[in-house]
Amino acid sequence: MTSKCRRTSARLGENLVHVAAVDYDIVSRVAGSHVGPDFGKDKHNPPSDMYKTKADVVKLLEEAVAAGARVIQEQGDAGLNNTQPFGWETGRHVVHNSYIWLSGIEHSTEHFGQLVVYYRANNLVPPESRPR
Repeated sequence: MTSKCRRTSARLGENLVHVAAVDYDIVSRVAGSHVGPDFGKDKHNPPSDMYKTKADVVKLLEEAVAAGARVIQEQGDAGLNNTQPFGWETGRHVVHNSYIWLSGIEHSTEHFGQLVVYYRANNLVPPESRPR
């Protein structure tokens, strides 16, 4: 692997760990208690040495999504209508939990777009664009 590919791979991994960390923050917020690992001082940007391998990163992402699914299933439809203060894009407004979940989805899609740019900038074909 060239040094350029290693740097890109590291950025990809950091990006994906960030997505999982934010997912866990959203899950915890909606659940009303801490869910997931302790990411340290900057809960949205864990230290890069916490998840060193692709397998570690994939496992973290899978577990974050599963944790979110569990909270949604436990709370049911009524949980989507619960409200609480939330302040990422909107300032400190009271929003429905459904809005918080949608904010997490949007956050993930923004980073997915960044990952596609990383691939393209390094003359790689993103997985979603590869022939099946």
